Amino acid sequence: MGVFEGEQEYLLPWKYSDMDSYESMEANDHVIKRMRRAVNIILNTLSEDESALVVSHGNIIGRYIHNDVSSNGFKRLDNGSIAIVEYSNRVSYLKKYICQRSVNFMKKLSYTSKSRKFILCIVLLILFLLLFFCGVFYKDRESKNLQSTNRVDRKLKNFLSTNNINGLILVSDKNTGNFKVIENSVNYKKAFQVTESRYFPIASLQKIMTGILIYDLVKNNRISWNTRLSYFYPSIKNSNNIKIWQLMSHQSGIYDKEGIPKLPLNNENSRMSYIMSNFGVKDRQDWNYASSNYGVLAATINKEEKSYNSALERKLLLPYQLNEIKSPEDLQCNQVALPLKIYGKKGQLAYKIMSVYAFLLQCKGLNSNLILNNFSWLLLKDCLSPVFGAGDMLATPRNYWKLVTKVLLSNPEIINTFKQEAKKTEKGYFGGCWFRKNFCYASGIIGNYNCCCFAANLKSKKVIMFFTNNMNYLSLKKTQKYLYSIYFKENIYS
Repeated sequence: MGVFEGEQEYLLPWKYSDMDSYESMEANDHVIKRMRRAVNIILNTLSEDESALVVSHGNIIGRYIHNDVSSNGFKRLDNGSIAIVEYSNRVSYLKKYICQRSVNFMKKLSYTSKSRKFILCIVLLILFLLLFFCGVFYKDRESKNLQSTNRVDRKLKNFLSTNNINGLILVSDKNTGNFKVIENSVNYKKAFQVTESRYFPIASLQKIMTGILIYDLVKNNRISWNTRLSYFYPSIKNSNNIKIWQLMSHQSGIYDKEGIPKLPLNNENSRMSYIMSNFGVKDRQDWNYASSNYGVLAATINKEEKSYNSALERKLLLPYQLNEIKSPEDLQCNQVALPLKIYGKKGQLAYKIMSVYAFLLQCKGLNSNLILNNFSWLLLKDCLSPVFGAGDMLATPRNYWKLVTKVLLSNPEIINTFKQEAKKTEKGYFGGCWFRKNFCYASGIIGNYNCCCFAANLKSKKVIMFFTNNMNYLSLKKTQKYLYSIYFKENIYS
């Protein structure tokens, strides 16, 4: 390897420790790396006004830079130019001109690897600092969120205990993706405890299931929102002016008649027959909340699908594994959270009589609680009988949570359809839910002392659900407003 300065040639020492002679050298990676290092050394020693020609014996450099920028012809060597020469009898002859580069440019190239390492270190340092501060910020935010969540949970728990509420609250659990249970018991008898696994009368919350089945019929073009009730039941008063969407939004003119059967109705057909003969119809189709609207919708499903219960099981319960939503005839007394209060004056009188009878049996060594519990269950089933398709079923709180989160909120087509249709109605109600801002919510009551409700944020998917068996409807209205404001940190009704 040699250097020309002006007209002089200076040889750089090059040791071929593993070679017999330079003619036997090959352009392998090891040789190329050594040559590359030597070229950098030579170029770094040049000043601005010096010229140099870096050459190699044979065509090793030629192989190394064969694909580099090349030029035909040769006029002069600029600072840092590279060319291939042949060496014979201590005289070098130009064989091929490879490229012309300025010394400054070549010097910059010589520092490229160092610059890259420096830049890489800076980039890595910046990334490390960003990750560090982001991690600190994230942990701090998570810590604050956890503290806020714990404060909310304590407030909800305190509300239950200070108001002597026998029931439970389910709230979304971000960590598990499921729910957390906040509960309070004022009666430690198992029959009256409200737990996530005991069946509870869901009352009007069943309307959502009926609404989803109607939606399925509309989606499959078997009916439309404008289908008239006269198509199925022409004998009902004003049925030619009642449309499906009006039944779904309580704007049909139908109203409930008071009263319950003398004895529980223990099958689907008897409950359907009762509701279809126990409602009235007004000519004026104003807003009027009536469970009979959804009883008529359930009877419509029964006509289309041959059975409301079988359609519910086939289209909703089995596909989503909702195996803890049942009709009363499919349950035993010991599976149900019984009410802590008995409904109405007649029921209370009957319960007192049964209590005296149970006391006498207890004196004889018999199980009086079993008799009272079965009597309470009999009264509850009687209250479920007149609300076919609108509140005649029971569910465990954990399974109803699954219905809301996995069916209603996880199916955008359903929830968006209900929300859009609700906007067209007088009260913002459709398909079993009210819609306000980004929230949907619903509530239900059976016999005036078994209450349940839920609310969901449609954007965040946060849900709160409440079940109690010792609260009347007026108390429920106040309670749910407080619970929602604590949990969502805003008034969802405004």
